[in-house]
Amino acid sequence: PKGGFWASSGQVLIDEFVLRKGAKSMSSRKPMYLNLRNGEVNSNNFLISSGDSYVKLDVAGLTRDRLNASLNGKLDLSLLGLFTPFITDLRGNMSLSMDLTGTATKPALSGSAYIEKGYAKFADFIHPFSNVRADVLFNDNQILLNSVRADLAGGKLTGDGKITFTEKNRPIDIRGGFNDVRLNIPEGFRTRGSGSVTITGSDFPYTMDIGYLVTGGEVVYEIGEKDNNTSSVKASAYLPRFLYQEAFHPFTFNVDVSLKNPVTVNNALANAQVIGAVKASGTPDRLLLTGTLSPLPGGKVFFHETPFEITSAFIEYTGSPPNQPKIYLTANSLVSEITQDDQARASEHQYEVNLLVQGRGPEPQILLSSQPPLSQREIVSLLTLGMTTAGTTDEKKGSSEFQAANTSTALGAAILQKASGKRLKESLGLDLKVTSSQPTPENASTPKVTLSKQWTPKFGASASSTLRANPTNNVKLEYKIEQEHLRDRIMGRSRIRFETKRRHP
Repeated sequence: PKGGFWASSGQVLIDEFVLRKGAKSMSSRKPMYLNLRNGEVNSNNFLISSGDSYVKLDVAGLTRDRLNASLNGKLDLSLLGLFTPFITDLRGNMSLSMDLTGTATKPALSGSAYIEKGYAKFADFIHPFSNVRADVLFNDNQILLNSVRADLAGGKLTGDGKITFTEKNRPIDIRGGFNDVRLNIPEGFRTRGSGSVTITGSDFPYTMDIGYLVTGGEVVYEIGEKDNNTSSVKASAYLPRFLYQEAFHPFTFNVDVSLKNPVTVNNALANAQVIGAVKASGTPDRLLLTGTLSPLPGGKVFFHETPFEITSAFIEYTGSPPNQPKIYLTANSLVSEITQDDQARASEHQYEVNLLVQGRGPEPQILLSSQPPLSQREIVSLLTLGMTTAGTTDEKKGSSEFQAANTSTALGAAILQKASGKRLKESLGLDLKVTSSQPTPENASTPKVTLSKQWTPKFGASASSTLRANPTNNVKLEYKIEQEHLRDRIMGRSRIRFETKRRHP
């Protein structure tokens, strides 16, 4: 018609309308109408609902020169997950009130929203925000967060700020604080403390700056450990972002961590108290660290389960990934060896072993020295097997060629147990152990390598071999039988074991 839409008459009919995400949905109960009469718009039955949730649109006498519409409702936030792909899990209740006024050429939008019992889990951020409560005001170009409160990692989070909408971007300025949280960022770095947080930027990814004062915690991260869920081929963290980005990240982090109190490092390599400060930047899957951590004297480091007492040490990051620190450490330990002479008389020898570790993880250079002096090879043998090659009799060690091969096998197995035992278990289901009998004044220790596998809860097998001139091989098959006598309620268990031994002459 002449005059276009604002002079037309007619009717818009929607027979059925459904908004669904997963198991949650809202739908219309009756046909919905928009009636136009000479450019004036009115609504009828514009309502979708589900249980206590509903959204209702009212349009009354809306014209080009006088917009008049309102949207009110109460809905489950999970339905808004359609519009927030960077939030992997969104839940809670939201009450909404919104008005549209002004003219067709200059509309004015205003309203408010209140969120309670909210829950949000962001992609690549291990900790969810729970029990979220927020009071929000908004208009056509800005969202004001008057008050935001949430539970985060066992602590409390508060904040406020604003989000502005422009033609080209969406600037954000949000500031807040958190108290008594227990974070696990990066994974394996468990800390507790308080601090401040700001989110700024003009578009994705926004920058999240965190100042974190740590009052305690524990680091269980294993240097050199690989994530089972990641590929063994991975782009360097030093590459430009556009070359390695595989997923959308809503935030880039700048985290400034200061240790108010010592934090315990407790992993396969160390058990020590650490002080210092570290800054982390990047996305959660590609954090780069800068700073220094200093283990306190008196802590322990381990070389194949042998504890060494730390005398001096530091761990330094210079814009490097968590598993690539610069390491310097000196430590010492008192190690005993029980030996036997040709007449089977036992004697005890003590060595003061000094350990120097320096270089970059996960494979720093390790230097060993001792008093009385031993070679590097002899010290490693002493630490891993409980004896040196010089501590065995001619009868036990046989020829020098066999002894050298025997020691190499033992050391290789010991290193394999430390570095690759976990991967062997995960890929083949095999348990690898390198053990030795407890040395006594009467008997020297004898190293033994054992491979075992539990095929079913009832059936297992193992094979072992001692590492000496005349090795003893042992193979075991074990089957457990459970018999339940229902008549007298007696439970009996029996085991059938097949064992074969072979001793070399």
